[in-house]
Amino acid sequence: MDGGANAITSKQMALYTFVCQTGIGSIVLPTALAKEVGHDGWISVIATGVLSIAIAALLGMLLKKSSGKGILDINKEVYGKVIGTAFNILIFIYLLVTASAGAGIFVVFLRISFFRLTPQLIMSLIFMLPSFYMVWYGLKTTARFKIFTLFSYVVVLVYIILIYKDIRPTFLMPVGEAGIVPLLYSIKTSYFAYIGLELIAVFYAEITDNEKALRWHVFANFFSMLFFTIVTAVCTAVFGEKFLPVQSITLFNLFRIYNVDVLERIDLFIIAFWFFAISCSIRAYIMASWYSLNKICKKKKSTFIYMIFIALLIVISRIPGDINESYLLLDIVNYSGMGITVLFIISLFISAVKTKGGKRYEKG
Repeated sequence: MDGGANAITSKQMALYTFVCQTGIGSIVLPTALAKEVGHDGWISVIATGVLSIAIAALLGMLLKKSSGKGILDINKEVYGKVIGTAFNILIFIYLLVTASAGAGIFVVFLRISFFRLTPQLIMSLIFMLPSFYMVWYGLKTTARFKIFTLFSYVVVLVYIILIYKDIRPTFLMPVGEAGIVPLLYSIKTSYFAYIGLELIAVFYAEITDNEKALRWHVFANFFSMLFFTIVTAVCTAVFGEKFLPVQSITLFNLFRIYNVDVLERIDLFIIAFWFFAISCSIRAYIMASWYSLNKICKKKKSTFIYMIFIALLIVISRIPGDINESYLLLDIVNYSGMGITVLFIISLFISAVKTKGGKRYEKG
């Protein structure tokens, strides 16, 4: 792919990570945590956020020793051409399935919220078209568009201020009632929301000021933690730990409790704004999978291959038959994301050791 079309700054990569994590992750996280730790879900979010920041810092530090190379190039150096390519294909499959799972969830949300009678295939083609267009023109284009999603976050935060009368802090008391063991167990569930921090390893070679990447990557995960904490705490304080576990799409249900005399269904407007964040979250993985495919094939982008890529993505996204199956596929993807992150860290660590050893050998 054209290097100029993929060049981004460390700040753009940070926004990329933040939107990727929070776009879909915040929608059902409060309900998932309420089922495990009741009203203490926000504590789990903070604890997991600290863990994600540590992992993000570790990835950033290891990437800093990679001489500006991304994980797809590093794998070939560490494991050799055959095994390295095999690992890269595995990474591509993970990224493609993740993008497909996200696209499937996106269509389900659209169907539930707006288009109950429109066939899912038609919705997939129409509403994913902007993503397919931007991904074709490269990482720079998709990263620049993410700046527009910030308005979606402002809308949500303003909305939370507007519903302050419905927020009951007593629903968050007593703090820590769930106990240490359940809270530690819930970290797994919370960590799923932070999946996306691994994408910096895929795109690292395209970051023009990668000496600042570590700092901004840590900031991205920190702000994700803040947003997740606010959303989880507010949803818990509004619905309570008894009613929250039965919510299907928590964040969207939160948008339905505020009424305005002139605008009858204000929730539809806010949900529409949030769809910008969801689509950008999915687009991050579509871009990553397409980028990885081109890196593996070592060919210039081809319209024919891109059409096959899009068709494959849509076909996989249609596999789940309902929202429960979509969530099941998303859970599989999240577990895979944890494994992929571990693979990245191992590969980067081996690369760092080899590089250090090589330098010592030259000095000797």
